[in-house]
Amino acid sequence: METANAKLVTVVLPFGAADRLMNDLKDLGASGFTTVQANGFGRSGTRTFGLIEGANVRVESIVDDTLCRRILEHLEMHYAHTDLVAHVHDVEAIPREHFAPRAG
Repeated sequence: METANAKLVTVVLPFGAADRLMNDLKDLGASGFTTVQANGFGRSGTRTFGLIEGANVRVESIVDDTLCRRILEHLEMHYAHTDLVAHVHDVEAIPREHFAPRAG
C-alpha cells in the first residue's frame, strides 16, 4: 500500500466563525475539509450545541507541508482575537493520489 505523507490541520473555533474559516481554507488552496460540532469543556467553559449558538466547531483538513504553514500563519494573522485552538499532526493518507504533490 502506498500512502502520502501529509499534515492533518485541526482547528476548533466558535460556531459563528466557522463559515469564515471554511471560505478562507478554500481561498488558501485546501481541496477539502471536514466539520464536526464540538461539545466540550476548556478555557471558555462548557460549550454544547443547543437551540442557541454557543458551541464550537472542529474543522479538519489534510494538506501538504506548505499549505499547512500557510494555514497556521493565516490563523495567527487573521484570527488572533478569536477563541480558537489549532494543532497539526503528521499523517499517512490514502488514496495517495489525493494527497501526493502534483507533478508539473
